[in-house]
Amino acid sequence: LTKAATEPLREFVMPGEEAGERVNVVAMVNSKSGGKQGAALITKMKKHLGEGNVCDIANGGPKKALRDHKDYVDRTRFLVCGGDGTVGWALQDLDKVRESGDFTTDTPFAVLPLGTGNDMARTLGFGGGYAGEKMLPILERAAHASEQGMDR
Repeated sequence: LTKAATEPLREFVMPGEEAGERVNVVAMVNSKSGGKQGAALITKMKKHLGEGNVCDIANGGPKKALRDHKDYVDRTRFLVCGGDGTVGWALQDLDKVRESGDFTTDTPFAVLPLGTGNDMARTLGFGGGYAGEKMLPILERAAHASEQGMDR
């Protein structure tokens, strides 16, 4: 078993939510993104999400993070933290995991853009970049944002 599979999930619950509506957020952070801004973000996120729900995809890639959480995919949202290249990498690995049969449901992704550029994040409505804002509101938005389909 991986650490992610053995550690209890930390779920976000908004006032008035029922137990079945709880959402697990898994952050896939590229520690090398944004002038290494991602490395500092990992520590912040672990305080809210726990060790098992924060994955440094510079070590093992998005595919490993996705597979480590496949047992909870029906109530998990993945927060991809990095630049356009990281987002593309995560989506490409999601396609590979789906092709292998590990995921059979739609998998919600949110983006926390790091660095400069971030054209894809802007186009998808996630803004232009993380500037040190408080983490909890970002994680709550990722957990409870409305879902939109995306052509790939």
